[in-house]
Amino acid sequence: MLWSSVFLTFCFLYYFYNYIIEPYSYSFESAFSAMFSKEGHLYVFLLLVGMFGAVKVLYTKREKAEKEYHALRSEIIDRSKDLWKEDSWKKRNEVYELMKKEWDINLYHVSK
Repeated sequence: MLWSSVFLTFCFLYYFYNYIIEPYSYSFESAFSAMFSKEGHLYVFLLLVGMFGAVKVLYTKREKAEKEYHALRSEIIDRSKDLWKEDSWKKRNEVYELMKKEWDINLYHVSK
């Protein structure tokens, strides 16, 4: 979504420069009225602002999920001696290997 919003923004800026700024460069008032004479310009502008807002929200959610994931992973690693008692301690490596192989989750060390 980020790259599509960047691409659409560049397309809109190209259009804006070539069809509004360049032909009406002699007067700010004429360029301003040409910009708002068509409803579509406002809708495209609002769409682009909305897309960048959505990207910001998704980025924030991703950062929060990554932080929670890392905290949970660190807690599992720190408490592994409490979680894996006696007999199950021997099978711990099998589970860790499965987690690493299937989901690329390293439970051996805290650092990424």
